[in-house]
Amino acid sequence: MNDYKAVAKRYCMYTVILIIIFLIIALFFTSQRFFLGLALGTAFSLLNLLSTYHQVKSIGTILEGGTVRWTFGTATRIITAVLGVFIGMQFPQYFDLMGVIIGLMITYVLILIEPIFFFKQLNNQTGAGEGNREN
Repeated sequence: MNDYKAVAKRYCMYTVILIIIFLIIALFFTSQRFFLGLALGTAFSLLNLLSTYHQVKSIGTILEGGTVRWTFGTATRIITAVLGVFIGMQFPQYFDLMGVIIGLMITYVLILIEPIFFFKQLNNQTGAGEGNREN
């Protein structure tokens, strides 16, 4: 169960770093609305990631012999995404809607990309270990 927690912490850290980067870029570049929208969408994407982690943790508890609980997992994530887009639409002077939509996808892109680096690191460690056995 701690593996889920470690992975969720890592993704949360990456996402918070990206939000900070987007906010810093918004301060210095002319397309400020886009990057503010990107930061807003990424913040809501982080909320969806935390909701997903909570759902995975609940399923793990159920599999370990806990009681079955009914939750609003997917509905919560859909409502969160709609709320992010709604805020972007209500304040177009601050947030670019395309940036919000792209930001909502950020954690999903991280989830797809991060294992590539993890597997590469794992293969490098395995390869180094095999080289030591031959010597």
